[in-house]
Amino acid sequence: MCQRRSARYRRHTNPLGRARRILSRQTTEILFEAEAVVVATGGLSIPKMGATGFGYSLAEQFGLRIVECRPGLVPLVFSAEDRERWCDLAGVSTEVVATAGARQRHVSFREKMLVTHRGLSGPAILQASSYWRPGELILSRPRTKYRGNGTVTDTQRKT
Repeated sequence: MCQRRSARYRRHTNPLGRARRILSRQTTEILFEAEAVVVATGGLSIPKMGATGFGYSLAEQFGLRIVECRPGLVPLVFSAEDRERWCDLAGVSTEVVATAGARQRHVSFREKMLVTHRGLSGPAILQASSYWRPGELILSRPRTKYRGNGTVTDTQRKT
């Protein structure tokens, strides 16, 4: 496609500074100008695979707003003390309502939770992790309620 549009791909060029317009860029070799620019650089999530902060540095050079980077869709890891207490349950899964986030922005997910050898995982926890911040609680309640007469009942209808 680059050849059809008379475009050339250049790597390892050194920028000479910020250009006058956001859609032009002067390097040591050439001036780039465009109506729109898409930069696909990946993210910070897997450094072992070569992920870097290059895209964020580039965005900052152009004065673009950057949203705080946080992990999302990740399992929660127990502290050493909690690991001793709970990891004998590794492999146990149950449906829960997991709630995360501060009062103004809390969300709940009714899904399965899995206890692992390192902590908590499963769809409910992975979704809630996107809203959790360090120092906040994640509440996880089972979907069932014990009546006291030997039966377990659903507390909410399945949707």
